[in-house]
Amino acid sequence: MIDRIFTYMADDFGGKRGFLHFQICRLLQYLGFYRHYKKIDATRVHRLVFVCMGNICRSSLGEAVAKAEGVDSVSFGLDTRGGAEADPRAIAFANELGLDMSAHRTSRFADMSLLPTDLLVAVEPRHAQQLRRLVGDGPQITLLALWHTTPHIYIHDPYSANEQYFHKCETAVTNAAKNLANHVKFAQKV
Repeated sequence: MIDRIFTYMADDFGGKRGFLHFQICRLLQYLGFYRHYKKIDATRVHRLVFVCMGNICRSSLGEAVAKAEGVDSVSFGLDTRGGAEADPRAIAFANELGLDMSAHRTSRFADMSLLPTDLLVAVEPRHAQQLRRLVGDGPQITLLALWHTTPHIYIHDPYSANEQYFHKCETAVTNAAKNLANHVKFAQKV
């Protein structure tokens, strides 16, 4: 029985930590703590800037998906040295979608020139909080998972997760990035 519970956590949430973070974020979402991250003025957005920790799995895929949807996009990691390739599993996943991420190299916050018309798209609430400290009242910030067809808050880092969770994570990133890109495109047309 315990083994099945741990397998469920690993397959659906990336592990015990991912499960715990997801549940805490779900409770805080229910209490309204993240509501402001959905209130963006998409008419002011000229570029999507996807942000995660390493810029090799989640944010790199978000960037590729948004670009494929016709929206100017970049990505960076809050904890990366820069210059590394995307995770091979992310590259393979993107290939299945018809996207080529083989040229992706990680970028750092220090490498970015952010503009007021950027929308910073954080993958986790702690990333959004860190971004707010870094940019102050600069660009708008949102949480990627809020744009998923089934909105939630937290997408756990799949880097050390099993294949089932990695696929689930990248599928969620793809869904949310497409929805957000289309929301921005629609707002720009109006």
